[in-house]
This record gives sequence, structure tokens and C-alpha cells, in this order.
Amino acid sequence: MKLKVFLIVSILIMVLSVSYIISMLNQDFVLSQETKYEATLNVWTTTPELSVILKQFQGETNIQMNIKQFQNSELLMEELELTKLNNKFPELVEIPANYGIANMKSDYNIQPIDGFMEKDLFHTAARELFSEKAELYAFPLGIEIPVLYYNKTLLTDEIKKEAFPFQEKQTVEQFKAFQDKKNKGNSNKQFWMFHFDEQVSWYWDSYSLSRGASNTLQLEDSWSMLYDQYELVPPFDSPMAITRFVNSQVGALISNSKHIYTIQQLIGNRFEFEAQPFRKESNDRILISGKGLAVTGNPETDPADLEQLFRFLDSQEIQLQLLSATGILPAQKELLENAAFIRKLPMAKYLLPLAKENPYFTGTTDERKLQRES
Repeated sequence: MKLKVFLIVSILIMVLSVSYIISMLNQDFVLSQETKYEATLNVWTTTPELSVILKQFQGETNIQMNIKQFQNSELLMEELELTKLNNKFPELVEIPANYGIANMKSDYNIQPIDGFMEKDLFHTAARELFSEKAELYAFPLGIEIPVLYYNKTLLTDEIKKEAFPFQEKQTVEQFKAFQDKKNKGNSNKQFWMFHFDEQVSWYWDSYSLSRGASNTLQLEDSWSMLYDQYELVPPFDSPMAITRFVNSQVGALISNSKHIYTIQQLIGNRFEFEAQPFRKESNDRILISGKGLAVTGNPETDPADLEQLFRFLDSQEIQLQLLSATGILPAQKELLENAAFIRKLPMAKYLLPLAKENPYFTGTTDERKLQRES
């Protein structure tokens, strides 16, 4: 009797196991049928919202987007450098403009993309970021500009008019007197006149564009006055720049325009701030920055797939989605000059005045290209 029960139980277990295996095989088959694509594009990116958009593109086409997300551009570029050993680059890479397209296009086999879109699609400055010999090598994903953020509650009108860090000694001494007055009798929280994040070299390059040979203030001298002689900037503290500003420990912050949304969220309604282009004179040029989606020279990539992708990214709906999530200005000339479009973006109150300065934008430090756009 016991043997008979054992055999019945064994047969039942076997039947159930076979049924389960067949079910799983059928499920795998169905999944493989559902995920069968005509083409696959490998993409390396650092912008989370771009990954979301690429997956939307995958859902609307028969092109699989195999995405690898990196925490920042430095990590992406380090891994991209390693791929040079086997010469197996992803088909698409999100590259930062500050690395220089001239070097990247040869090092990573980046290809020109003008054939996939109209040449006048992007603002001239956005094209300059990723161009070499008039050929565009990446799809600009937006425009970032250096910004001077003022704490309107802390700074007097008189100081705010002059509140630019690279000044002559007499003006810097006025900043020092103002800072000392703020700190007098206040032992709980140190106040500094200025603070910079980690992109100081970009801000200096932008400032220097319109100074040229007449610029008697060299960076080292200016830095020495701000940091060492008058102690107007917290030392070795760049990663804390935004935090100190939103905590009212800094009068004027020099940072990236893409941080406007973050700064507003952190400040809330504690105080009012103002965001202006980082420049000394109203007609100074503004050196922009940003990231672009570049194509590597994979011979198996179908140009029609790339053209379809760039057309998708160029749509106003997708641009609104991308820019709303990243806080940057549009690279497309038509959208950048469209006030109605800018007003749809978060922080439009601050972005609209910055966008209106686009005639002064430049993507190159080459003085031969700094003529004002007609």
C-alpha cells in the first residue's frame, strides 16, 4: 500500500514538473517573440530623463535601446577610454562639451551627424560646442550658462550693483568691509561674500572672452585676493557651494544655470534670490556648456535608425519633457527664442530672462568666432 502511494506521489510530482518546464519554455518563447527587434542601439548616458525618453522611442519603434546609465560624465569617459583597447564603442554616447570635440572625435571614432538633420536647427553657440571644421559631431541636448545667484535679502542694493568677484582691489576691499560687518557679533554662522562650485575654469573663460588683452586681472591674482588676502570665499569648499548659499551663508553664488530648480526647491520661501548671467558688462559674451548625443563609427548601424531617433528627440513634446527634468535651456534656435515655450518650463521666471540673452551666447573661445550674431 505504501509503495503504491509513493508511486502515485512520484508520478504527480513528475507531471507537475514537466508541466512547469513546458510553461516556462512557452513563456520564454512568448517573451522572445515580443522582444524581437529589427535593430539594437547601445547607448551610454548620464541623464536619467534621457534614458526614459530613449525607452519611449523603443516603445514607438522596432529599435531596441540598450542603455547603460552612468552616475556622471567622468565615470562614462573613463569607461569609454577603456573601450579603446578593443575598439568596441557603443553606437551612441552622451558626451560633455568641456572635453573638447576635436580630441573626442578622433579618440572614440565619433562621426559627423549633419546628414541626419537641418544645419540651422540649433543655435549657433550650441553647434559650436560640438563642431569641428563646420561639421556637427553630437546632437546638443541643451544649453547651460554660468550664472551669478544673488541673495536679495542679504545684499544691499549698493553692494549688489558691484557684486562680481573679479574686480579691482578697491572694490574687493568694499566687499571685505561688507562681509566683516555681517560677521561682527555673529559667532553662530560665518558669512562669505562669494562662493564658487567646481567649474571655476569655465566661469573664468567666460569672463575672459570679452576682456581679451585688456584683462589686467589674471585668475591667480584674482584668486589670491578673493581667497588669501581678503578671505571672501570659503577655502577648499566647492562641493558645499550650493548648500551654503541656500543656508544664507553666502551673498553671491557662481554656479551652473541647470541648478536653478534645485536651488529654488532648497530655498523654498525663506528668501528671494536673483539669477543673472555671469558677466561683468551687459554686452559681454557668455560661454555656454552642455552635453550632446554623439554617434560612433559602427559600420552595422543603419543611418535610417539614427535619423529616426534624432527626429524623435527634436520634437517639441520630447524637448519639453527633457528640459523640464534637467533644468537646462533648449539648444534648438526656434525653441530658445520662443518665449511661450520657455514659459512651459519649471523655473520659467528665471529661465526666460536668461534665454533672452541668447544673442550673446557662444560655444567657442576662438576670438575669430566671437562676432555678434546679426
